[in-house]
Amino acid sequence: MKKPIQLFKKIKKYIIFNASEYRFMAFTFLEIWIGFYIMMSIIAFLILTSSPKAIQKVSNDQDALQLAKETLEKDCISHYEVISIVTMEDTNITTIIVATETLEIALEIDNDSAKVVSKERLIV
Repeated sequence: MKKPIQLFKKIKKYIIFNASEYRFMAFTFLEIWIGFYIMMSIIAFLILTSSPKAIQKVSNDQDALQLAKETLEKDCISHYEVISIVTMEDTNITTIIVATETLEIALEIDNDSAKVVSKERLIV
């Protein structure tokens, strides 16, 4: 019967990784932690610098009118008259109808996201 020390030496050569034979895989714990720290720093920097847009909500008619004004200004419409504002609570949509000299424009605004859902132009 072999002594326990000799048995351990035979097992030891299979268990212990000899880094001198495989230099490309020999990383120390310090190198691993430095790499981990750099990766986490980059991820934290990206998260902190990405500016999440605040979720707007249309709470009253003034907010809806302001959003309609911005949308119409993007379409180069500066002179208009508001004909009606209708807010439907069950669907959370506000409909604004405006009239220009030649067009009537209907804007549907989602109250939860404060975005224009649809825009329809009607020739008068």
